[in-house]
Amino acid sequence: MAARGAPARRPLVKALLGGTLATRLARGPSLLPRSTHDQVLVEAIAALAGGAVALVVDETLYRVARRRGVRKLPLALVVGGSVGVVYVLATRVRGRHVLVDAIESASAGVTFGTGISEIELSLFDAKVPREQLVMVERGVGLGLATRAAAQALRAKLSEPRDLVKAGIRYRRLPTVSGGEGSHVPWETLDREGRKFLGLAASAREIERVTGREALDPIRVYVGLDHGETAEEKAALAIAELERLGAFARRDLLVTCPTGAGYVNPVAIEACEHLSGGDLATVVVQYANKRAHRARRAISRAKEIHRVLVLRLFERRRELDRAPRLLAYGESLGSWVLAALLAQEGIEAIGRYGIESATLIGLPYDARLLLDPLLDELDLLPGDAAQWQLREDILEVMRQSARPRYALYTHPEDPVALFPGASLAWRRPPWLADRRANRGRIASSMRFYPVITFAQVLADMKNSTSFSPDFGEHDHDYRREVPAIFRAVFGYDVDDDVLERIGERTQASVIRQYARERGLTDDPPTDPGGEG
Repeated sequence: MAARGAPARRPLVKALLGGTLATRLARGPSLLPRSTHDQVLVEAIAALAGGAVALVVDETLYRVARRRGVRKLPLALVVGGSVGVVYVLATRVRGRHVLVDAIESASAGVTFGTGISEIELSLFDAKVPREQLVMVERGVGLGLATRAAAQALRAKLSEPRDLVKAGIRYRRLPTVSGGEGSHVPWETLDREGRKFLGLAASAREIERVTGREALDPIRVYVGLDHGETAEEKAALAIAELERLGAFARRDLLVTCPTGAGYVNPVAIEACEHLSGGDLATVVVQYANKRAHRARRAISRAKEIHRVLVLRLFERRRELDRAPRLLAYGESLGSWVLAALLAQEGIEAIGRYGIESATLIGLPYDARLLLDPLLDELDLLPGDAAQWQLREDILEVMRQSARPRYALYTHPEDPVALFPGASLAWRRPPWLADRRANRGRIASSMRFYPVITFAQVLADMKNSTSFSPDFGEHDHDYRREVPAIFRAVFGYDVDDDVLERIGERTQASVIRQYARERGLTDDPPTDPGGEG
């Protein structure tokens, strides 16, 4: 023990104790259930943050106590109690402000850190053997670190390699890019481009599901290596559409991919069944990175799609009978289209000739972009049943009996709720009022600086992980997409056919899931029929 009147210093013990207590806070609920692996990683981040805060506050208290010649325990009690009152008052402020959030987070950290000092000093004053306490705390910290490292290594080793996905064999329809005479040769496409083209539904397959006569749908995919500028990529896409006869189809769907070039296969396959194959879909890739890194490419993606839609509008204007121009974006793809809409304004829909559009699973920043347009663009979370039963939801610029332009985002979608690095210190609006009805968000979820950031980051990772199991929650919209497209794009399909389309798309996902994990090498599609 330190001499009476001098502050005790056991920084390692305080760091370990702070880390251990922080892990307890990290075990609280967040947006999604977490696996053991994710929970360990969240707890490890919390332990590091808790230990760091404990060390900083403890060092500050030590220096103040030494300079003033007072004992640290009474000082910690006074500081902790005072700052705790500030924290409580800050959390009760209704009109959230950056300064209020900063005060709240700072006071929470100081309260936590002084609490560690109070607990640690109280334990030592109670004559708890130092060696025993240190061994326990070190063991807890070492155990957390070891478990986190082992689990992270195991996850990395078990993750399927992109080489497996790129090597999958596809039986392609003659109506998709990549074949003989194509402006975008198959060999120049990456795994997502090949997947998009290889999973087109054949006419015979569509007829089996819908019971109606069908066509082989058209798909065009322009990859990263095709053209340098937005004008070159758009010209290449239109030339490929011309070559395949896309402008003679009833519908032309412009789809914006995610940052990795991925397009939800359920959405396109569902649309092909709903339209009876009388559809051409065009995709222009703008990046090949995971979502958090591809955000930097938003400006480039926005320009590419602005030019593409404008050139399509000009080409359609030359035709006596032009296809309907539809637009669809999901996740980061919806962000690109939302950014274009926010920049150009609602009138851009008419200027570009987009007759119907759907944005699904909008990221947080994309929703902020559309805030100024909410008077004209109604944003309402919902589920598939609402889409089937109501014709008035998520409608903008109503000109007919059905919604033509729509947004659709789950209220607990982590991608839509994650504001970025600011979540490490700033309480998000959806956690501001504990008494409000949070819907699918757990009422017991609390905001803790850094810890909540780690929890929601894990939620976002899990919500975007590929799984063969469909849901109607978080960032999974595959079960609802057929009903959404039927309502917004105006396809005349009854509920029985819609259900069969849903079953067909889920079966396709299960087969593709097995192929991407090397469980089977059966080519995904058979243009001759069985698929």
